Amino acid sequence: MDHSTTEFTHYKDYTIEANPPRLDKKQWGTFIVISRNPPEGAKRRAFDDQNTFSNRLDAVRHCVNLGRKIIDGEFPDRSVSDL
Repeated sequence: MDHSTTEFTHYKDYTIEANPPRLDKKQWGTFIVISRNPPEGAKRRAFDDQNTFSNRLDAVRHCVNLGRKIIDGEFPDRSVSDL
């Protein structure tokens, strides 16, 4: 699995690191790290899903959208409220 350059996006009080892995010559996966820098130090949590994409740009867009949805609380089983 090959990870290319990480894309950073700031959303609300969080940073979303979109780093979609290259699964093979034609497919990109989903991998993000959401972090927050509270006064006591940075906290991070990684997330992924099973979606695949035929190009890196679409994978990055999905990663950023997934991160925003997680931050907004749209997934009860994926939370960053304790970061």
